[in-house]
Amino acid sequence: MFVNNGSLVVVLMLACVATTFAHPGIAGEKQDVSAKEHVSHDAPQGRFLEPAFFGVRKKKFTIGTGGIGTFFRVWRNCIDEGKSLATIESDEEQRAIERLVAHQETTYWIAATNLGSSTPALTWITIDLPVKTTPLTFSPGMDTCVSVDPLGAWINNDCLEEELPYLCEEYF
Repeated sequence: MFVNNGSLVVVLMLACVATTFAHPGIAGEKQDVSAKEHVSHDAPQGRFLEPAFFGVRKKKFTIGTGGIGTFFRVWRNCIDEGKSLATIESDEEQRAIERLVAHQETTYWIAATNLGSSTPALTWITIDLPVKTTPLTFSPGMDTCVSVDPLGAWINNDCLEEELPYLCEEYF
């Protein structure tokens, strides 16, 4: 019997599908998927990690190169530069930011905001995690986006009206 390659593939696929439907499962019992004890409906939280993030990597902060803009414009600018709007997740990172902006004469956007939230708690918009480290003297307002001044203090700003330069971060 002669069968071309295309026909042989089709026959093998049909045999596999037929076997799958004919197999009743373990011990012939059907399992009700809805009978699971716990089904989580929560979406994963935080940043989506690429495989390279599992290695030891360092964060580098830079002043954005796209001029000034509103909070959402500069968030996009950092992405266009291949970076993320800066997140400050430790006292060490706060000090690094302070050194970067120390001799400047303006404030710079960072990724902290509570815009659209029903509470004043801040979230890092770039990684979807709550802000856990803030300067002791900072008290977030409602519907605010945060900038950092030359002394490292955090400032409440209008997200849609204020136009400022910005800080980006990248890993290396």
